[in-house]
Amino acid sequence: MTGAEGAPVMTGAEGAATAPVQHAEASENSQVTQVGGDYEEHHHRYVRGWEFLYGVSVDKGEMDLAEHAFVEPSNGYGPGPVTQAVAMLHSPSSRRSVLVILGEKGTGRRTAALRVLQKAGVPRRQIRWLLPDWDRPRTEQLPHTEGHGFVLDLTDFPSPPEDFYTGLADYQKAAEEAGATLIILAAPDAWEPGVQATVPSVRLARPAARKIAEAHLQYLKADRLDWLSSTPLDGLLAEEAQPADAARLARLVAGAETDERNALAEEFKDWEEYLKKWFEDHSSADDLRERALLVAAALLEGGPAHVVMEAADHLFTKVQGVLPPGGPLAGRDLSTRLEAIGASPVGESVSLDDQKHGCAEAVLKYVWQQRPPLRRVLLEWASDISAPNRVAVDHLRRIADSLAQLSLLPGGATVLTVASGWINTGRAAHTQLATEILEAMALHPVTGVGVRKQLYDWAHQKGTSAAPRKFVEGCWGRSGGGVEVEAAGAVEAVFGTADGQSCGQVVVLVAAPACEVEGEAPGV
Repeated sequence: MTGAEGAPVMTGAEGAATAPVQHAEASENSQVTQVGGDYEEHHHRYVRGWEFLYGVSVDKGEMDLAEHAFVEPSNGYGPGPVTQAVAMLHSPSSRRSVLVILGEKGTGRRTAALRVLQKAGVPRRQIRWLLPDWDRPRTEQLPHTEGHGFVLDLTDFPSPPEDFYTGLADYQKAAEEAGATLIILAAPDAWEPGVQATVPSVRLARPAARKIAEAHLQYLKADRLDWLSSTPLDGLLAEEAQPADAARLARLVAGAETDERNALAEEFKDWEEYLKKWFEDHSSADDLRERALLVAAALLEGGPAHVVMEAADHLFTKVQGVLPPGGPLAGRDLSTRLEAIGASPVGESVSLDDQKHGCAEAVLKYVWQQRPPLRRVLLEWASDISAPNRVAVDHLRRIADSLAQLSLLPGGATVLTVASGWINTGRAAHTQLATEILEAMALHPVTGVGVRKQLYDWAHQKGTSAAPRKFVEGCWGRSGGGVEVEAAGAVEAVFGTADGQSCGQVVVLVAAPACEVEGEAPGV
């Protein structure tokens, strides 16, 4: 992969395989440059502050669906937008290297971009997502590796600045010389190049959700295609349903272990009707302890029974419940209590998902959305039970991942606010879970950019350098000198604080589940 000026960026795998191992140390703020063979140093003065751009490979499953199950929306006349886009890129009169796909979120632009690159002849292994961690788009950072295809999503950014549009002219020349292709995804009302750039664009309408579900299922498990027309699955996809919902339904049908279509429909709806009825049926004061057990079982899905029960009792007392005298001898037996909350004993463990797949996550979502005053209580409780030497300390990752998912819901900013506050105040009992939550959120494709930006800001603001240091030390120490993230990349960067003192190694986690980070364009 190359940067904007063609400077090669060696991947970790390439470096490990070909480079001699050297060690060097620098004191204070000095810098060591190690080279082998010919060396040319590039200074990118346009790179300042929070300006990273990563290229990651595309998940094989997503690539397969784009190739075999893409539904091209009809524009009512002539060829569809993907066909038009490929024709623009391969026009005999004026070959283009940059194309814009305009459409609102949820119209399937990502998949359309992959299909365009595939039909344009870009090999799978040379297609990359570009993940921007920057405050404003910059053409200087866009890669143009020979024979590669790149997809850059600008939807979450306001209208690009004028220098981005004007810079595309130079980028197009470099990309054309290298035989590279860039597809930009943008919202129609935010892409306004005017006369500053002559970049072809196509508009993508939202395809019919039913057609998407059928196409995906035809590829994933064709013998279940009739399930989509059967009760109760036939009424799940509304006319205005997003492609992501249709794709999810197809995955659920294809992956179902039994022909329990009612349960599958409930799972698709996040068990909302089931949970609403359960909470209505367990609304008396005497049911409070079972409600606490349900929430604990959801947070610790698959955890040991004694851990779940002790955690449930802690939540019960945290909401002012009074445990009966008798300790472990008090109350009903485990099997009776699990039956009451719809959970199953699996060996020594407790599971909600065993009987109702996806129910554990659905419970947490339901409680979070239906009981806003409980949100901070839940976070405090989760931190209490996972603190050092507490009952759920061995389940930190499960707890952190669950709380990171809650951050995507309405009111989810509370998760980041509370976790950040724990780190800022230095409360030792909470630091461990806060570190796990921030790490999980920094890796998530939705929350990742914002969280990584906050970590960077912490490192550069006077008086707040302790916060990122604690976060980094937690990550760094846990992995013995580097953060190992399954199915994701981690890029190290060294930042200096506002007062000029080193704040240590800040780890920037790339939000790329199931993707391998191949390299980065010029960064800080």
